[in-house]
Amino acid sequence: LRFNGWENRLNYYPTPEPFFDYLLGGQIHTLLILENKDTWYTLRRLFLQFPEKRRLFGVRLDGVVLGEGRKAARPHALEEYAALLPGTLPRFLYFGDLDYAGIDIFLSVSEQNPSLTVSLFFQAYRAMLRRGREAGYGRAHTDQAKPVRMKEFLSLFAPEEAEEIERLLADGRYLPQEILTCPYLEEQLSKSEEYDV
Repeated sequence: LRFNGWENRLNYYPTPEPFFDYLLGGQIHTLLILENKDTWYTLRRLFLQFPEKRRLFGVRLDGVVLGEGRKAARPHALEEYAALLPGTLPRFLYFGDLDYAGIDIFLSVSEQNPSLTVSLFFQAYRAMLRRGREAGYGRAHTDQAKPVRMKEFLSLFAPEEAEEIERLLADGRYLPQEILTCPYLEEQLSKSEEYDV
C-alpha cells in the first residue's frame, strides 16, 4: 500500500495471524500447540468423540492449536492469538516432531512470544521415545541444521533422556509426532471433572 500511495486512502488496520484451534469449552487454562496438522486433527477428532475426556497423559487440556510448523514461531504470533481469547492468558504446552527442525520451532516459539508461558509437553515426548524404542526410529527426511540452542533444549530433560535424544539425532534419525497414533492417543485420554495440572 505504501508503494502505491494508498496507505492513507484505505480504511485498513493490522490483523493478527489466525490459527486453527479447537477449544473444549469453559475457562481456558492450558492449550496444546501442535506442530503438524495430522496430530492436531487426530486430537480434535478424539475430543469431539469423547467430550468428557479432557486429560491427555494425565494433563488437563482446554484446547488444541495448530502451530503449522514455523507459523507459531513468528514474532508475537501466539501473543496476538492469546490476546483474543476470553479470560486470563492461558499457559501453552508445545508438542512437535523430535527432530532438529521441531526443536528449533519450540525454542523459537518461546523466544518470539516472551509474555506467554510456553513449555514442552514432556509427557508426549517421553511417550514418543518409548514408542520409538518399540517401533524403531525414522531416518531424518532432510538435512536439518542443529539448533544453536540445542543444549538449552536437552537441559529440559532428565540426563538419560537427553542422551537418548542427542544420540538418535546424531545418528540422522528422528521421531515424528505421528508416532503417537490415533488408537494410542485414545488410550491416553482420561476423564477430568475439575481443573488441575
